[in-house]
Amino acid sequence: MDTDRFSFLTFHRPKIQPPIDSNSVRNFDPDTIRNDAESTRIVVHRRFPALVEAFLAHKRSRGSPHERALYGTPATFTWQHEVARLIQRRPFVFMGVNDFTVLRDGAQLPEAAGEWDRNGTERQHLNAWLTLEDYLSYDEIMLGSLIGVSGPSYFINDGGRYNRGQVGRRGTYEERGVVVGLVGARFERLDQMDSVHILNGGGMEPKMHPELSRIFQEEFLGVKKDRDVEFDARMYHERIRVTAEMLLLEANARAKVAGKMACTYVVGLGLGVWQYHGYSKQPEDYVDAFAAAVGELDLSHVGVVEFAYVNVPVECQERVRAATRRSNPHVEIVFSRRNPAAKLPQAEHSRASRAEAEKMDDGFLLVLSYAWDGNAFPGNEYWFGSLAGSGDPAAACMSTIGELHNPLVNEAFLEKIEVLGGHE
Repeated sequence: MDTDRFSFLTFHRPKIQPPIDSNSVRNFDPDTIRNDAESTRIVVHRRFPALVEAFLAHKRSRGSPHERALYGTPATFTWQHEVARLIQRRPFVFMGVNDFTVLRDGAQLPEAAGEWDRNGTERQHLNAWLTLEDYLSYDEIMLGSLIGVSGPSYFINDGGRYNRGQVGRRGTYEERGVVVGLVGARFERLDQMDSVHILNGGGMEPKMHPELSRIFQEEFLGVKKDRDVEFDARMYHERIRVTAEMLLLEANARAKVAGKMACTYVVGLGLGVWQYHGYSKQPEDYVDAFAAAVGELDLSHVGVVEFAYVNVPVECQERVRAATRRSNPHVEIVFSRRNPAAKLPQAEHSRASRAEAEKMDDGFLLVLSYAWDGNAFPGNEYWFGSLAGSGDPAAACMSTIGELHNPLVNEAFLEKIEVLGGHE
């Protein structure tokens, strides 16, 4: 029986079952799936543990009674506990300007912004659904947007936006790779999350405590907010650079273990419905943040960095290539409209030397990023049957992340936290 062959996973725990079964782990070799499950991990930037420690210290001294009770003392509640909580205490679905939510028990909250704003505060008693014990506060959602989940996966098609989980024709797509869920800057709420740190003059009072905002901005990102501009491009650059470094370093680490070179597929995190349309250069700043990261990191096992469906001028593309030539001349920079798991070229077609190519088993390791959310399960709207609403459900449809990146099904990965290096 499947339950015996996949006994290391707990399929019965989620109250909502996946909307499709073509991508189920049950369709694949149990031993490989076991290895994939065991290799799934949470990834954080090297400066993130210190941010969480500062966050917890702030909440213990200035937080609500709910927060002080939850976070206890440094001995009873560590930064690792908080990181696991950032994944474990999410709803299935969280989206839109009104924070449409599907809770873990299946309840739907069409307009939940008020509930989320109150959760964990002294006004939490007004909530009908949310408590800090079971769900994240909005301040925690900001933390959750700065981490990722990574793991190997089978693919069932090339991952196009409208793939809807339909099994593709063999030979037209990569059958395996590594999937990394990451989160871009969210500007849907002008009084929460990235809007607090990057925008000015939105007409709404930020809900984050000023001291906590300072911790995020000055201690973690290393930038003092410029209040004389509508969009603080420097703050945005540093926010995206953290995520860029995580993706590139995780790709490098995964490829090194595999004995291959990584083809790192970069999507426009936060450049869809979350994009701030009052600032036209956001896509360029996004790519420039990756350029800064590629220009300084040691990426010995990254062969290609491919920006997919990220539309920027040629001059911006050349800035990335110039930065790459300085420190990682073997890395090829590509701007494309290729679907995530479409067939890759073989390793010898990259700038890697022939000797390096001969050391590789067979071609590239595809390391695929997808645009996740800081407060949802992998796939987000996938869990109420919207299979083509964004890149988030598209990624869930074409892979096994709906189960293997799911803390209810693969709970063991909550204890596997990989701290990735980066610039000081």
